[in-house]
Amino acid sequence: MAWVEQHGCDWRVRYRLDDGTVYSENGYPTEAAAEERALDVESDQRRKRFADPRLAKTTIDEWIRKWADAHGVTAMTWSTYDSHLCDHILPFWSGTGLGDIERIKVKGWVNKTLRSKLADKSAKDVLVLFSQIIGEAVDEGLIGSNPCRKLRITFAASPSGLTPAPTRWTRWRAGCIPTTGC
Repeated sequence: MAWVEQHGCDWRVRYRLDDGTVYSENGYPTEAAAEERALDVESDQRRKRFADPRLAKTTIDEWIRKWADAHGVTAMTWSTYDSHLCDHILPFWSGTGLGDIERIKVKGWVNKTLRSKLADKSAKDVLVLFSQIIGEAVDEGLIGSNPCRKLRITFAASPSGLTPAPTRWTRWRAGCIPTTGC
């Protein structure tokens, strides 16, 4: 059961966690806002969808280490993941608690940061990896929902029906000798 209390000029929501600890969420400007949050907490607890807010303080860095240790992929895939993590995800999100990653921040990161440096396909690949990592944090009960889920970002469509011009490599593989003009 959750309840609200006035705390200074603001309101706070208090509730018991599974281990019996009383937890407080401070900073609600009105009693109505605190009551709404209290109802959400009770609903989530009843539906077994409640995430312990202490776990949401886990930083993305800590979670990625755990995720990487448990994640089994080929060396080639890991090389791609490593590049996305080191070049794009961690430089922006390092030190951020999982519970502090908001949908609007993710959208801004993709549109302002990733798309200014990367082609749309690459930006989408980085977002997909980030969403996968955050999705597994949801599955582990660290946070209640994935802020990347159903994120509506329009990426340029890949050209369909076009056959790329053969490169020297593809011509060489087909047996053409460059000096013959194949």
